[in-house]
Amino acid sequence: MNAPVERRSQNIFDILRDRVRAASDGQLAVAASLGVLGLVALGLFRHWPWAAVAACGVLLGAGIWGILDRSEESPSLRGRALPGPIVAATRFMAGIVGLVSLLVLLLGAFGMCLGTWIS
Repeated sequence: MNAPVERRSQNIFDILRDRVRAASDGQLAVAASLGVLGLVALGLFRHWPWAAVAACGVLLGAGIWGILDRSEESPSLRGRALPGPIVAATRFMAGIVGLVSLLVLLLGAFGMCLGTWIS
């Protein structure tokens, strides 16, 4: 008899990880590029609306995390493997940037919806 397989329910981190891993290489590169360009544009105009900064942070974090996640499985273009600890640390930081940006975006949107209803 087969032993029952324990299945744990997916949490938000599993869903986000699967979503980023399902994106193509081009989509990840576009997301990271748009995140960088958006943050540079916001910096040049010296106008920092929190929603735009958070959205650019989500794009940047998800794009870089996805690119680095794929680079762990394949060698670099030069045929040499990338240094594992550096890739892991950079991927961790990109994940933190994306997660914090997403939380700021969601909590800010919740605050805008709530408005002055509770005072």
